[in-house]
Amino acid sequence: MSKKRRLLWAILLLGLLLLIAERAATLRYQPMASSNDVIIYSTEWCPYCRALRIQFDALAIPYEERDIEKSLDAMAGFLWLGGRGVPLSVIGGQIIHGYRPAPISDALIAAGHPPLSAN
Repeated sequence: MSKKRRLLWAILLLGLLLLIAERAATLRYQPMASSNDVIIYSTEWCPYCRALRIQFDALAIPYEERDIEKSLDAMAGFLWLGGRGVPLSVIGGQIIHGYRPAPISDALIAAGHPPLSAN
């Protein structure tokens, strides 16, 4: 097999692997509108992340926390979702960047959870 042909096969294989990786990320991280899951991409030191955790705990809202400094998978999801800062919340099918109580409450209601308290 010639060098050109091997190079073309390598490029084709690399393209296929990149396509598979992109599709896998879509399946893994893309929020589903029909879901009522609550996921917070956060860090341990972030005061807004802490405030959000406290509010969710007080309202008994089940959530999954993904610390972007402790997990490569969490960082990958955060970046794939367009994360620019923490917290990044995925509530049902909605992505909320930052600590924004009104949009978070709206998303919680749409996902069948109680809204954040007005404190």
